Amino acid sequence: MKLVPKNPVILLRHSKLGYVTVSQGFSLSAFFLGSIWAIVKRTWLVFVGLFVVEVVLWYLNGVATVKRDFVTLLGLMLVNVALAICRGKYANRWLLASLRRRGYGPWPVADDKQA
Repeated sequence: MKLVPKNPVILLRHSKLGYVTVSQGFSLSAFFLGSIWAIVKRTWLVFVGLFVVEVVLWYLNGVATVKRDFVTLLGLMLVNVALAICRGKYANRWLLASLRRRGYGPWPVADDKQA
């Protein structure tokens, strides 16, 4: 019986900070937690982008609620759901890019002599 992980992972190594694994596929934690996920993972550029979009959506939601504009509220609800799906779909890619910017690289490193 061969054990295969549900979602494959990518192993990264930093010369001083050690090893990190990043799952591939959909991230449920990013889907449900949004910008809090970005803070926990220390992806600051992603956090700023998500936070700005969420604040704008919260503001528009408040304006639509005060005006009792139910069509706009429905549209904003659909935009929020679409944003959550995009967060879940792309979160691990954003995390991987952030770690690579911080100096993490793939492990094991392929040797040029063997290739």
